[in-house]
Amino acid sequence: MEQGNKCCVPGIPRHRILEYIVAFSILLTIISSLQVIASNDAVSPLAYDSFNVNWIAAWPFASAGAVAVDVSRSVCYLGSGGGVYVLDISNPTSPQQIGEIRTWGVVQDLFLDASSQCLFISAEDAGLEIWDVSTAASPEKLIFYDTPGSVKAAFVSDSYLYVAACGDGL
Repeated sequence: MEQGNKCCVPGIPRHRILEYIVAFSILLTIISSLQVIASNDAVSPLAYDSFNVNWIAAWPFASAGAVAVDVSRSVCYLGSGGGVYVLDISNPTSPQQIGEIRTWGVVQDLFLDASSQCLFISAEDAGLEIWDVSTAASPEKLIFYDTPGSVKAAFVSDSYLYVAACGDGL
């Protein structure tokens, strides 16, 4: 195992590992919540199979594939499909939705610049959206960039914005 500031998983940056852990924790919480709902039914939980499942609710977007975490404020941005959920994760066993962002395109990646409190949303064919998330419960869209190609990721470093677009590179 590597020491110091290096990541213990080759090829995966340290901030991404934290994001994956938070996303996995949220997934486990959702699964355990569904199990509690099912076990409260009068029928034995062991009797449930694919033919007698009750519809409870649906995630309004697609599967969650983009995550950004503001550790200092205990806020998680969980994006997929056409939007981003803003979650309060101060109690990791019970994350609470505190806001929502609807995007024009399919969310591919999220980048949170904690110093400016801006969330950069890579929205595939719809370009790049930049949101002010200084008030996590009510994010405000600052600007939209229509980029050539399909935006897959964005990154800010030293006042420069880097955008990776499919077929067009950086």
